[in-house]
This record gives sequence, C-alpha cells and structure tokens, in this order.
Amino acid sequence: MCKYVFYNHQCFEIIELDVLSGHTNTVHEVHYLRSQPHVSFSCSSDGTLRFWDVRQSSPVRAVSAGAAELFTCGANCQDTVVAAGTENEVLFWYNFCFTWHHLCRDLRTFQQLGRFTESHTNEVTQVRFHPTLPGKLFSGAVDGLINVMDVTASSEDDALFGGCDLRFIMF
Repeated sequence: MCKYVFYNHQCFEIIELDVLSGHTNTVHEVHYLRSQPHVSFSCSSDGTLRFWDVRQSSPVRAVSAGAAELFTCGANCQDTVVAAGTENEVLFWYNFCFTWHHLCRDLRTFQQLGRFTESHTNEVTQVRFHPTLPGKLFSGAVDGLINVMDVTASSEDDALFGGCDLRFIMF
C-alpha cells in the first residue's frame, strides 16, 4: 500500500488524498515522472515496479523483476529509461510510451533493456540518473561501491565508466 499525500505549504499541513493499493510487500521508493507529474512509480520488496496515475487508485502498469526484491528505482531525465536495484543487480527498462508523453497500458512496449550483474556484490540501495545526460546511471550498494554506467552501451564491461570504493576513503 502506498499513500498519496499532499503537503499544503500555506497551512503547513499534510493532507491524505488517496491510498494506492497494489504492492504486496514493503514499498522502498516512490518517484514522479518529470514529463507527467500525475504519473508516479514505485519499487517494492514484492519484486515489482509499479506505475500509478495518481488520478486513479490502482496501478496502471506493473513490471516484475522475478523473485528479486527491488530496493531502489529511478527514471532518466527524459522518462524513457527506468532502472531498479536488486540484491546484487541493476536492472533497466526502456519504455517507448514515455517518449510520446503518455502512459500506455500495454506492457509489451515496456522492454527490458539490460541488467548489470557484475558491478555490485551486495544490495543495490541507490540508482540515480544524471540530471541532463539520459544514458548516465549512478548506482550505490551495500558493498561500498558507487558506479557510473552508460545504459546505452552494448555490454556491462563497456558500460562501466568508473567507480569508487567507499570502504577505502580515509580522512
């Protein structure tokens, strides 16, 4: 369950607008699409990425990551690529619908673009895209690594620009 709330800055109060039901386990993150502010998406321990039109109470699209728990999710600056982090992988999908600035209900247009399986060895807790470069993805994990990747590359080896092991930074 995901509650859609609104913060009224003038009255300094939080107003519950609706409850969005669809996930069957813990919801880890919720984001809005930049091009469509009425569309949000969420990732959950139930292994699904769900898209919501907040004008409705049920998800308009769900994408499964199989048995993998999704800890984090994010969309690029053009809302054409969505990424999610699992136990030790970064998954990403391309959505043709978002390129036309409307939310399709046809799951066949939401294609898995790839997965990075060797970049992290523990739970991926953060995936974030560069704010202006739609192919650049940053990921962070419990293994202490922060990686910079290009999701348009043909292989994971070519995609990895670089990384930083936070366990060895000292002051």
